[in-house]
This record gives sequence, structure tokens and C-alpha cells, in this order.
Amino acid sequence: MERAFGRLFGADVVKAGHFADEALLEAAIVDNLDGASTVIEPGFLESLAGPHAAVGACYTDLARKEQAQRLADMAGALPDTTGEASDYQLGVVQLLYKVFNHTFSAVAQYEPMPFVHDVRLFLPKDASLQAVPGVQSEIRPFWEAITIGDLNVIEVDGNHMTCMQPPLVSNIVNALLEGEK
Repeated sequence: MERAFGRLFGADVVKAGHFADEALLEAAIVDNLDGASTVIEPGFLESLAGPHAAVGACYTDLARKEQAQRLADMAGALPDTTGEASDYQLGVVQLLYKVFNHTFSAVAQYEPMPFVHDVRLFLPKDASLQAVPGVQSEIRPFWEAITIGDLNVIEVDGNHMTCMQPPLVSNIVNALLEGEK
């Protein structure tokens, strides 16, 4: 959760102590989850061995730290910090992490019902910013499975965050306005 939080807020998660190789981390997660579960339980990453031992060792080191210290390291890895966060910045990071954690938990527990309407799905072309490795590839199949109506997939420039910021957000606004005509 902390890695996902840090990535979405622009922190250098490697500087904060998280595993550097996104592809290897994704492979470790996919290879070690049983087919029935998509939930990463506490201790899962630390337990990784064999070809994913480096991932396991990284998260074992992180688990030795208290969460407050891990969040302080994440705050110090945010852009425009000197490597150490002020008390104010740390308080904001801790509060935002609580909100993020609750939101992520709610999304993970949500069981969607079929959606009886047409859907315009905006997918960012740049998948480099994912909350959780591998999620980008699951978005389209998710909407295909629940949409009862036309599914119009529109690829947009940017990543999960930048596609909603100027100047890229204008592409989404224009597509929405075109669809209303």
C-alpha cells in the first residue's frame, strides 16, 4: 500500500526503500498469488524467495522499520524535498495515507453490478504510473465484463495522474464534449 501511495503522489519510492524493478515486482506478485486471490496479505512480499528473493529481501528490510518511519522516508522522497520532511509535511503525508488506505480498501472490497448504459472509458497510454503493478491490463476486461451497452475505449495521452492535468486534460474534455453532440 505504501508503495502505491508514494507512486501516486510522485515520491521516489526507490529512494524511500522500495524495490526498484517494476517488472520484477509485478512478476513476483503474479507468480506467487494463488489463482483465486488478488489480495496481497501482510507479509506476502517479505515471504518471497527463489527467483524473487531480492523482492522479498527488500520488503523484509522495510518491514523492520515502523510505519511512521517508512512514511517519513516516503515524505522525504517527495519532489521538492531535501530528503527530510518537515513535521507539517509528515503530518499531511500520514493523513493522506490514511485516506488513501481506506479508499483503496473500499475499492478492493467493492463488488460491481452490471452497468446498463453506454460507457466511454478513458485509458492513459502511459502505464508507468500504476497504483499496483499489473492493474492497467485489468481495466479494459473489467469494463467489458460489466458493461451492458456500448463500450467506447479512448486512449489518452499521459498517465493516471497527468491525463487529468493541463494541458492533457483538454483532450478528455474535448472527447466528452464531442460525445454530447
